Amino acid sequence: MPKIFQYLGYIIRFYTNDHLPIHVHIEYRGKEVKVEFSIKDELVILLFKKVRGKNPLTEAEAKEVAVSIILNLSPIECQKKYKSSTALT
Repeated sequence: MPKIFQYLGYIIRFYTNDHLPIHVHIEYRGKEVKVEFSIKDELVILLFKKVRGKNPLTEAEAKEVAVSIILNLSPIECQKKYKSSTALT
């Protein structure tokens, strides 16, 4: 899976031909989560999910990476409202 972004030790990977919903895999210190993206009424929703067979990020780690994802979006996207669910499902 190609690495598309790295920030403070977090590695974000994305398969171009992967299944829906749109998501990335985030690795950090041997742990991994899947983050699904959805947009509804100009609201970007990040849904963190466990990856089978992998230890998940802690809630604090998930929040840190969610903030870094949001802050690295384009200025136009940053003017929209954001919501992030870091509770792992």
